Amino acid sequence: MSLRLRERLEAARLFYTGLAVGFILGAATMASPALAMVAAGILLLDLIRRAI
Repeated sequence: MSLRLRERLEAARLFYTGLAVGFILGAATMASPALAMVAAGILLLDLIRRAI
């Protein structure tokens, strides 16, 4: 697989992951703000873990 194709796939994967997370958080916020806070906390911990 070429490097350029791999970069495009990575960008598309990040885009669709962000879209899915946004949709889930939006639905959770409408259903229960507490559930949205838990989901956001889990995502934040994951981002911190990946950054370290």
